Amino acid sequence: MWAAYRNHAHIIDFLLENGADSQLRDGSTNLNAFELAVTLVNYEAAHLLREKAGMDTPKENRAALYDEIGGEVVDGLYRQKFDYELFFHYLDNKVETVKRDLFYEKIRKERQEWESRDLVVDTRETWGQWFRRTKEFDGPPLVPREDLPEQFQPHRSFYGKLSCYLNGIDPYPQEDA
Repeated sequence: MWAAYRNHAHIIDFLLENGADSQLRDGSTNLNAFELAVTLVNYEAAHLLREKAGMDTPKENRAALYDEIGGEVVDGLYRQKFDYELFFHYLDNKVETVKRDLFYEKIRKERQEWESRDLVVDTRETWGQWFRRTKEFDGPPLVPREDLPEQFQPHRSFYGKLSCYLNGIDPYPQEDA
């Protein structure tokens, strides 16, 4: 487990050659070494475990394990969102080494596209949601201006203007030239 967690392929190789049980599951996360390596985007460890120990995650379970939990702490383990389909594509094609940043490129492009839109603070947030968000030090809920109905546009209310100004966002729509 530790070697998969730390992406130490040479230690995994040594352990497998000396009869280590590759099917053991971690007590806190209930993941085996292969799932742990994939979850942490440790490609070399996952590649070695797949090639030498025949470990894999069935296609129908991949989305639940690797996509829907991205960017969350699950069972004490922070799991980043990454392009797991590309990860498994490289595993299927037996590519030995891959740069780790490649698996974040799709997510990075989606984030850049999202940030390029005209984002404003969502004024539909309830006070209960605001208190929970503030307690957790989370940022404001942002939505594209065009997705908000006219009555919830931030320039229509004092709260909308205030929350946008406090978060460094212009509450008024841009004038089309």
